[in-house]
Amino acid sequence: SVPHTTTKLCIIPGGTANDYAASLNAHAFSTGNRRLTVDIGILSYPNFQRFFLNVAGIGLTAHTAISSRPARWLPARLRYTRGLLRTLKSGWRYMDTWIEMQDQRIRQQQLLTLSVAIGTREGSFLLAPEARLDDGYFNLLLVSALKRHDVVRYLPGLLFGKLPQRDPRIQYRVAKGLKLLSSSPLNVHLDGEIYGTGTIPAHCNITVNHARQMEIELLTTDE
Repeated sequence: SVPHTTTKLCIIPGGTANDYAASLNAHAFSTGNRRLTVDIGILSYPNFQRFFLNVAGIGLTAHTAISSRPARWLPARLRYTRGLLRTLKSGWRYMDTWIEMQDQRIRQQQLLTLSVAIGTREGSFLLAPEARLDDGYFNLLLVSALKRHDVVRYLPGLLFGKLPQRDPRIQYRVAKGLKLLSSSPLNVHLDGEIYGTGTIPAHCNITVNHARQMEIELLTTDE
């Protein structure tokens, strides 16, 4: 939020899944450039604003992050898989929503989860393989009306980054920002972090901060 600064930030891959570090390394490898200018996302509603660099997860993925918190001793993939299975048992719920983006308003009935991704991974799972860190767009994953047995059936593909492409209940979109209006309060995580109880009001805005980006230089262990 500081408009002008020469302060450098060091991003240390010390999280549970290190999703953002993985996206940074993949982006640097694909572009052949270790100096990156990356996008910043903002989630906001009255009296609240938070920045995020990798993904805002709403609904099922957020509840999975909450359910995963007690099992900090497990490796990331096992931890989030365990959290997903716990969520299938006790945290399952749908939301009827309106989503506004790019002058388009869509009714999303029985929305189960929405991932608003800058990076490619969420909870160690490759949910947005086409996402780029510097293109000024979010890659959206919208999942509606799946049943518990559908999620169990798709779990092997999820583990290997191969979500179904032809199930109409699973949609992939691209947007610069969106407004979300839900029938009930929303579970949310930002880059895997849970704020308060992990619930936000039923109306919020999620945008890319086009006023500025963040410059990152990747260093080797020798540096």
